Amino acid sequence: MNFSVFNDLSWLEAPHSFARSGDLVVSERLYLFWTLNSWLQRSFDLEEPAQRNGYLLWWLKSGRREFHCDPFLAPDAYEYWRGQVNEVESLQDLPVTRLAYLLWWGREDVQRSYPLSTPECCERFVDWYMDWGVKTARLPLRMALAPNYWEEPSSAPGLTRLQLLLWEKYDDLRQRFDINTPEGHDSYLAWFAENGDAVVDALPEQRPAISPKPRTIPAGEFERGGLNVVGFVRGELGVGEDVRMAAASLRAAGMDFALVDAPIHSASRSEDDRAAEHLAQAPRYLANLFYLPCVETTRLFMVHGPECFLGRYNIAGWQWELPRWPRPLEPAFKLVQEVWSSSNFTAHAAAEVSPVPVRVMPMAVTVDETPDYGRDYYGLPQNRFCFAFVFDSLSKYARKNPFGLLDAFKLAFERTRDDVALVVKAMNANGDDPVWKAFMAQAELDQRIKVINAVYSRAEILGLFNCCDAVVSLHRSEGFGRTLAEAMLLGKPVVASNYSGNVDFTTPETAFMVEGRTVPVEPWEYHFWQDQVWFDPDMGHAAEQMRACVDQPALAARLAEAGKRTIQDMYNPLTVGRNYQRRLAELGLI
Repeated sequence: MNFSVFNDLSWLEAPHSFARSGDLVVSERLYLFWTLNSWLQRSFDLEEPAQRNGYLLWWLKSGRREFHCDPFLAPDAYEYWRGQVNEVESLQDLPVTRLAYLLWWGREDVQRSYPLSTPECCERFVDWYMDWGVKTARLPLRMALAPNYWEEPSSAPGLTRLQLLLWEKYDDLRQRFDINTPEGHDSYLAWFAENGDAVVDALPEQRPAISPKPRTIPAGEFERGGLNVVGFVRGELGVGEDVRMAAASLRAAGMDFALVDAPIHSASRSEDDRAAEHLAQAPRYLANLFYLPCVETTRLFMVHGPECFLGRYNIAGWQWELPRWPRPLEPAFKLVQEVWSSSNFTAHAAAEVSPVPVRVMPMAVTVDETPDYGRDYYGLPQNRFCFAFVFDSLSKYARKNPFGLLDAFKLAFERTRDDVALVVKAMNANGDDPVWKAFMAQAELDQRIKVINAVYSRAEILGLFNCCDAVVSLHRSEGFGRTLAEAMLLGKPVVASNYSGNVDFTTPETAFMVEGRTVPVEPWEYHFWQDQVWFDPDMGHAAEQMRACVDQPALAARLAEAGKRTIQDMYNPLTVGRNYQRRLAELGLI
């Protein structure tokens, strides 16, 4: 056996390392949750200690209900949060717990009323904690003050501070036990020995969750000899096609496999049933291949539970579109035993920081069903050279660069030239989005440009490529570039940015390549934009290449034929499936 399975969860409670130290610890578990939500990332800069505390406070108030997870009471975290807050110098001699300090820190009115300057102030703070911390925040009484404080003798002979506090706070205990008499005193101690821990650790009735409890993937079976592929099995988006192409590859290689649908919400339509016959309710095999983005793999683990990860060899087929792996996503490597990257570009980004092996494992590309819808179906002119561009607005306008394409088209072909056209096929564009409105306003200035905003089936997308003359993409960055590869397999010439994942198959010998320069990614232009660069296509060169595609048909045909052969040779399902098979055999998983 040349592999080890995923079983260790202890690292989740380890403190995440930040450049600047602070009062309280953010665990790897809480850091991973932060990576899942752009609102949290915008709201809390975790490099700043005060904002780190604010993030922890958000968890106390909202996060526990939103994510159906209590990171303060988890077994491995409980001892930390009920420990004395010795990180704060002014409180080192006071018995305040870290959790109670967090509550106190987040309320200026409580800070004024209970300054935590003396042990007596701490005891008064407990009164407030009993009301708000226990009843409202749903925290155990025991977590108000440090354990050693509770165990010290109280003013009542023979009772600890915790025993006396409990007796004073509950009317029924005072009525039942008179601790001033020997019999009542002994009876109360006997009751406390049997019930005290349960009472001080008990939580008030649980408040309704903010969101429904997420569905999990059952643990399933652990057979050797096959592969579970986890992802958006029916999803009509690029990562969904990755899953279906993995199924085609495994089938071509004669391997056993099961497709497991990730129970994660997707904004895209999910009605592609081409691989539905291979769906399984739970994993069957010892090895998992996650064809999900890194963030969604983390979401599956953190929100929907670790069941399908535990006890398996987990392989990440992560998609990533920028040249550097995001620092916030580095902890996710602990979820997997190796990474399969679809391009050299993505592999290089991951390998720079990955503690596990990273392999270039190209994905399959097929165009088996290409019905001839014809141009009338799409409302396209019959006698013009038509460029096509397809993009999903969820992939970010700045990265897909449709505005740049409009500029290049208009620069390439003067208004008087009526033998050309451009169709931009978008999906998931919001009609009220100011960016979309600006794009439409610019497109409508040229009657040769047609924009379609609709969810098409795969057959309709391939039909669109089929009835157009060329496909163009002036992207700033791509992890792989599946639509370009599909167009090339259909024998279409392509005009493409000479940058990122697509350069594995778009070269000067197979495509009209557009030169440019790298520029910084501006704030919030893309996920995890910090310290990133991407491509800025030269519009003059893009226009020149688009003109060459139209005006030099022999060159276009030669490039298209070479491109088709490249995709057939490198990305056919049998070749890809045998790559999968070879690696799994090396590991002893099949």
